[in-house]
Amino acid sequence: MAKGNMYSWIDDNFNPVKGPCEYDCFYCYMNRFPGRGKLRLDENVLKSNPGTGKIVFVCSGTDLFQNAVSSGWIRKVLMKLNTCPGNKYLLQTKNPARLFDFIELIEPHMILCTTIESDMNHKVSKAPLPVVRAAALKTIKKYFPQFMTMITIEPIMQFTESFIDMLTGTHPDVINIGANSRPDVKLPEPEPGQVYRLIGQIKERLPETILHIKKNLSRIYREEECIQLRPWPGG
Repeated sequence: MAKGNMYSWIDDNFNPVKGPCEYDCFYCYMNRFPGRGKLRLDENVLKSNPGTGKIVFVCSGTDLFQNAVSSGWIRKVLMKLNTCPGNKYLLQTKNPARLFDFIELIEPHMILCTTIESDMNHKVSKAPLPVVRAAALKTIKKYFPQFMTMITIEPIMQFTESFIDMLTGTHPDVINIGANSRPDVKLPEPEPGQVYRLIGQIKERLPETILHIKKNLSRIYREEECIQLRPWPGG
Protein backbone atom coordinates (compact mmCIF):
# COMPACT_ATOMS: atom_id res chain seq x y z
CA MET A 1 0.00 0.00 0.00
CA ALA A 2 1.09 3.58 -0.58
CA LYS A 3 -0.03 6.92 0.73
CA GLY A 4 -1.78 9.21 -1.74
CA ASN A 5 -1.97 12.98 -1.73
CA MET A 6 -5.71 13.56 -1.82
CA TYR A 7 -6.03 13.96 1.96
CA SER A 8 -3.15 14.86 4.26
CA TRP A 9 -4.60 12.74 7.06
CA ILE A 10 -4.69 9.50 5.06
CA ASP A 11 -1.94 7.08 6.08
CA ASP A 12 -2.35 4.46 3.34
CA ASN A 13 -4.33 3.32 0.31
CA PHE A 14 -5.83 -0.15 -0.10
CA ASN A 15 -6.85 -0.86 -3.70
CA PRO A 16 -8.14 -4.42 -4.20
CA VAL A 17 -10.49 -3.25 -6.99
CA LYS A 18 -8.70 -1.59 -9.91
CA GLY A 19 -9.55 -0.24 -13.31
CA PRO A 20 -11.72 2.46 -14.89
CA CYS A 21 -14.68 4.22 -13.32
CA GLU A 22 -17.98 4.47 -15.15
CA TYR A 23 -18.58 7.98 -13.82
CA ASP A 24 -15.73 9.38 -15.93
CA CYS A 25 -15.53 12.66 -13.99
CA PHE A 26 -13.97 15.36 -16.15
CA TYR A 27 -11.60 16.51 -13.41
CA CYS A 28 -10.57 13.10 -12.04
CA TYR A 29 -6.82 12.77 -11.60
CA MET A 30 -7.01 9.13 -12.72
CA ASN A 31 -7.93 10.32 -16.23
CA ARG A 32 -4.30 11.32 -16.62
CA PHE A 33 -3.34 7.65 -16.69
CA PRO A 34 -4.56 5.86 -19.84
CA GLY A 35 -4.41 2.11 -20.23
CA ARG A 36 -5.81 1.18 -16.81
CA GLY A 37 -7.14 -2.08 -18.19
CA LYS A 38 -10.41 -3.73 -17.29
CA LEU A 39 -12.21 -3.37 -14.01
CA ARG A 40 -10.90 -6.21 -11.85
CA LEU A 41 -10.48 -7.62 -8.36
CA ASP A 42 -6.82 -7.99 -7.41
CA GLU A 43 -6.79 -11.05 -5.16
CA ASN A 44 -3.17 -10.47 -4.15
CA VAL A 45 -4.01 -7.03 -2.78
CA LEU A 46 -7.16 -8.40 -1.15
CA LYS A 47 -5.07 -10.97 0.73
CA SER A 48 -2.47 -8.43 1.86
CA ASN A 49 -2.29 -7.04 5.39
CA PRO A 50 -3.40 -3.38 5.66
CA GLY A 51 -1.68 -3.06 9.03
CA THR A 52 -3.15 -1.36 12.06
CA GLY A 53 -3.54 2.06 13.64
CA LYS A 54 -4.06 3.83 10.30
CA ILE A 55 -6.65 5.77 8.33
CA VAL A 56 -6.83 3.91 5.01
CA PHE A 57 -8.42 5.10 1.75
CA VAL A 58 -10.13 2.08 0.16
CA CYS A 59 -10.16 1.97 -3.66
CA SER A 60 -8.73 5.44 -4.13
CA GLY A 61 -8.22 4.80 -7.85
CA THR A 62 -11.80 3.89 -8.74
CA ASP A 63 -15.28 3.93 -7.19
CA LEU A 64 -15.89 0.72 -5.26
CA PHE A 65 -19.66 1.27 -5.28
CA GLN A 66 -20.13 2.13 -8.94
CA ASN A 67 -22.70 -0.14 -10.56
CA ALA A 68 -20.04 -1.81 -12.71
CA VAL A 69 -18.41 -3.39 -9.63
CA SER A 70 -20.04 -6.71 -8.80
CA SER A 71 -21.75 -7.16 -5.45
CA GLY A 72 -19.53 -10.18 -4.83
CA TRP A 73 -16.38 -8.08 -5.11
CA ILE A 74 -17.76 -5.45 -2.79
CA ARG A 75 -18.68 -8.07 -0.21
CA LYS A 76 -15.20 -9.55 -0.37
CA VAL A 77 -13.63 -6.15 0.21
CA LEU A 78 -15.89 -5.28 3.14
CA MET A 79 -15.38 -8.70 4.72
CA LYS A 80 -11.63 -8.17 4.44
CA LEU A 81 -11.90 -4.80 6.19
CA ASN A 82 -13.86 -6.47 8.97
CA THR A 83 -11.00 -8.89 9.59
CA CYS A 84 -8.68 -5.91 10.16
CA PRO A 85 -10.65 -3.59 12.46
CA GLY A 86 -7.54 -1.88 13.85
CA ASN A 87 -7.79 0.82 11.19
CA LYS A 88 -10.34 3.38 10.08
CA TYR A 89 -11.31 2.87 6.44
CA LEU A 90 -12.49 5.65 4.14
CA LEU A 91 -15.17 4.41 1.71
CA GLN A 92 -15.64 7.28 -0.73
CA THR A 93 -18.25 6.96 -3.46
CA LYS A 94 -20.43 9.04 -5.75
CA ASN A 95 -23.09 6.36 -5.45
CA PRO A 96 -23.77 6.30 -1.68
CA ALA A 97 -27.27 4.87 -2.20
CA ARG A 98 -25.59 1.54 -3.01
CA LEU A 99 -24.15 1.42 0.50
CA PHE A 100 -27.58 0.28 1.70
CA ASP A 101 -27.12 -2.99 -0.21
CA PHE A 102 -24.19 -3.87 2.07
CA ILE A 103 -25.23 -2.25 5.32
CA GLU A 104 -24.91 -5.53 7.26
CA LEU A 105 -21.19 -5.62 6.42
CA ILE A 106 -20.46 -1.98 7.26
CA GLU A 107 -18.94 -1.41 10.68
CA PRO A 108 -18.24 1.75 12.75
CA HIS A 109 -14.54 1.67 11.80
CA MET A 110 -15.57 2.61 8.24
CA ILE A 111 -16.02 6.25 7.20
CA LEU A 112 -18.86 6.62 4.67
CA CYS A 113 -18.07 9.47 2.32
CA THR A 114 -19.52 11.04 -0.81
CA THR A 115 -18.36 13.84 -3.09
CA ILE A 116 -20.69 16.84 -3.45
CA GLU A 117 -18.97 19.51 -5.53
CA SER A 118 -22.03 21.75 -5.86
CA ASP A 119 -25.81 21.67 -5.79
CA MET A 120 -25.82 22.48 -9.52
CA ASN A 121 -25.49 20.02 -12.38
CA HIS A 122 -22.35 21.21 -14.12
CA LYS A 123 -22.35 18.11 -16.34
CA VAL A 124 -18.78 17.12 -15.48
CA SER A 125 -19.65 13.58 -14.38
CA LYS A 126 -21.89 10.62 -15.18
CA ALA A 127 -22.40 9.97 -11.46
CA PRO A 128 -25.74 10.35 -9.66
CA LEU A 129 -26.67 14.01 -9.21
CA PRO A 130 -25.33 15.79 -6.10
CA VAL A 131 -28.81 16.12 -4.60
CA VAL A 132 -29.24 12.33 -4.86
CA ARG A 133 -25.88 11.72 -3.17
CA ALA A 134 -26.74 14.14 -0.36
CA ALA A 135 -30.13 12.50 0.22
CA ALA A 136 -28.54 9.06 0.52
CA LEU A 137 -25.94 10.22 3.03
CA LYS A 138 -28.62 12.03 5.06
CA THR A 139 -30.66 8.82 5.24
CA ILE A 140 -27.63 6.84 6.36
CA LYS A 141 -26.97 9.33 9.14
CA LYS A 142 -30.61 9.24 10.23
CA TYR A 143 -31.02 5.47 10.45
CA PHE A 144 -27.44 4.42 11.17
CA PRO A 145 -26.03 7.13 13.46
CA GLN A 146 -23.25 4.81 14.62
CA PHE A 147 -21.45 5.31 11.29
CA MET A 148 -19.09 8.22 10.69
CA THR A 149 -20.13 10.12 7.55
CA MET A 150 -18.15 12.56 5.45
CA ILE A 151 -18.75 14.97 2.58
CA THR A 152 -15.91 16.12 0.38
CA ILE A 153 -16.56 19.33 -1.53
CA GLU A 154 -13.74 18.85 -3.98
CA PRO A 155 -13.28 20.28 -6.46
CA ILE A 156 -15.64 22.99 -5.27
CA MET A 157 -17.67 24.52 -8.10
CA GLN A 158 -20.19 27.32 -8.44
CA PHE A 159 -23.22 26.72 -6.23
CA THR A 160 -26.49 28.35 -5.23
CA GLU A 161 -27.63 29.47 -1.80
CA SER A 162 -29.42 26.14 -1.39
CA PHE A 163 -26.07 24.37 -1.29
CA ILE A 164 -25.50 25.39 2.31
CA ASP A 165 -28.82 23.90 3.41
CA MET A 166 -28.12 20.72 1.46
CA LEU A 167 -24.75 20.22 3.12
CA THR A 168 -25.63 21.12 6.67
CA GLY A 169 -28.87 19.12 6.46
CA THR A 170 -26.93 15.90 6.07
CA HIS A 171 -25.15 16.47 9.43
CA PRO A 172 -21.87 14.82 8.38
CA ASP A 173 -19.16 14.15 10.93
CA VAL A 174 -16.46 15.41 8.54
CA ILE A 175 -16.45 17.98 5.74
CA ASN A 176 -13.48 18.42 3.42
CA ILE A 177 -13.26 21.44 1.11
CA GLY A 178 -10.74 21.69 -1.71
CA ALA A 179 -10.27 23.34 -5.08
CA ASN A 180 -9.53 21.95 -8.52
CA SER A 181 -5.92 20.77 -8.47
CA ARG A 182 -5.56 20.05 -12.18
CA PRO A 183 -4.24 23.10 -14.09
CA ASP A 184 -5.15 21.44 -17.40
CA VAL A 185 -8.86 21.33 -16.43
CA LYS A 186 -11.06 24.43 -16.21
CA LEU A 187 -14.07 24.33 -13.91
CA PRO A 188 -16.69 26.95 -12.93
CA GLU A 189 -15.43 28.02 -9.52
CA PRO A 190 -17.31 30.07 -6.90
CA GLU A 191 -16.38 33.59 -5.90
CA PRO A 192 -14.30 34.04 -2.70
CA GLY A 193 -17.29 35.64 -0.96
CA GLN A 194 -19.39 32.54 -1.57
CA VAL A 195 -16.72 30.28 -0.13
CA TYR A 196 -16.30 32.58 2.88
CA ARG A 197 -20.04 32.38 3.61
CA LEU A 198 -20.09 28.62 3.08
CA ILE A 199 -17.30 28.03 5.58
CA GLY A 200 -18.85 30.44 8.06
CA GLN A 201 -22.23 28.72 7.88
CA ILE A 202 -20.69 25.27 8.30
CA LYS A 203 -18.88 26.43 11.43
CA GLU A 204 -22.03 28.07 12.80
CA ARG A 205 -24.51 25.32 12.02
CA LEU A 206 -22.27 22.28 12.53
CA PRO A 207 -19.91 23.18 15.38
CA GLU A 208 -19.14 19.51 16.09
CA THR A 209 -18.26 18.65 12.51
CA ILE A 210 -14.59 18.11 11.68
CA LEU A 211 -13.77 20.71 9.02
CA HIS A 212 -10.76 20.16 6.79
CA ILE A 213 -9.79 23.03 4.50
CA LYS A 214 -7.22 21.95 1.94
CA LYS A 215 -4.34 24.24 1.13
CA ASN A 216 -5.27 24.32 -2.54
CA LEU A 217 -8.42 26.28 -1.59
CA SER A 218 -6.19 29.27 -0.79
CA ARG A 219 -6.22 30.06 -4.51
CA ILE A 220 -9.88 31.05 -4.03
CA TYR A 221 -10.16 31.65 -0.30
CA ARG A 222 -7.12 33.17 1.36
CA GLU A 223 -8.00 33.01 5.04
CA GLU A 224 -4.97 31.09 6.29
CA GLU A 225 -6.42 30.58 9.74
CA CYS A 226 -9.01 28.27 8.20
CA ILE A 227 -6.42 25.93 6.72
CA GLN A 228 -6.55 23.43 9.52
CA LEU A 229 -7.85 20.03 10.52
CA ARG A 230 -9.88 19.82 13.68
CA PRO A 231 -8.76 16.78 15.70
CA TRP A 232 -10.38 13.45 14.92
CA PRO A 233 -12.48 12.01 17.74
CA GLY A 234 -10.16 10.31 20.19
CA GLY A 235 -7.03 12.13 19.03
